[in-house]
Amino acid sequence: MLFKNKLIVPALIFLTLGMVFYVHFSEYFTLEFIKTNRELVKSYYTENLSLCLLGIFGLFFLTSCCPIPIASFLTVLCGALMGVVHGVLFASFATAVTATMTFIVARYIIAKPIKRKYSAQLSSFLAKIQPEDFLHATLIRVVPFLPFCSVNYIMSLSSISIPRFYLSTQIGMLVFILLLVNAGSQLEKINSIQDLFTLNVILTALSLVAVPIGLRALYRNVMERKSQDNK
Repeated sequence: MLFKNKLIVPALIFLTLGMVFYVHFSEYFTLEFIKTNRELVKSYYTENLSLCLLGIFGLFFLTSCCPIPIASFLTVLCGALMGVVHGVLFASFATAVTATMTFIVARYIIAKPIKRKYSAQLSSFLAKIQPEDFLHATLIRVVPFLPFCSVNYIMSLSSISIPRFYLSTQIGMLVFILLLVNAGSQLEKINSIQDLFTLNVILTALSLVAVPIGLRALYRNVMERKSQDNK
C-alpha cells in the first residue's frame, strides 16, 4: 500500500507535465501547421524514422493518460506521413498498446483504493454498463463523446481481463482510425478533423458493435425461453 501511495505523486506530476506540454505546444497539433509545413515534416520523418515513430508513440501514450485532444490529430498525421496501410497499422497498435499500458497502471495504482472505498456504488454502475463483457467494452470505446483517456480509467475499475481490454480497444477504435488515417493521406481535402465525425460515420461505427450485441441479447432471450419451456 505504501508503494502505491509513493507512485501516486509521480503519476500526478507526469499528468501535470503532460497538460503543460500540450498548452505550450498546442499550435503544432493543428491541421494548419501540418499543411503549411508538410514537406518539411515529411522530410524530417524520412531522415529520422525511428525517432519520429518513437515520438509519435510517446504522444499516443500521453493521450492515453491525459485529457489532451490530440489523438485524432496524431492519427491523421500517421496517414499523412505513412500512407493508409502503414498508418492504420501503426495508429491501431499504438492506440491499443498505450491504452492498455495506462489501463494496467490505473488498475494497479488507482482502481483498488477507489473500489475499496466506493464498492457499493461502483458495483451498481459497472453492472449496468457490463464493461467486463467484450462486446459492451468495445461499444464503450466506440462512443465518440467519451475522451480517449477517460475510458482507460473507467475500465480499470471493472473486472475485464487485460487481453479483452486490448482487443476491445483495437476493434472499437478501428473505424475511426481508418477514417482519420485515410483523411491524413488526402490532407489537402480536409479543413477540420471535426468535420470527419459526421452523424453517418458515428452511427456506422456504433452499429458495427451494437448489432452483434443486439443479436446476442436476442439469442440469449430465445435460449432462456426455451430453457423455461423445457422445465
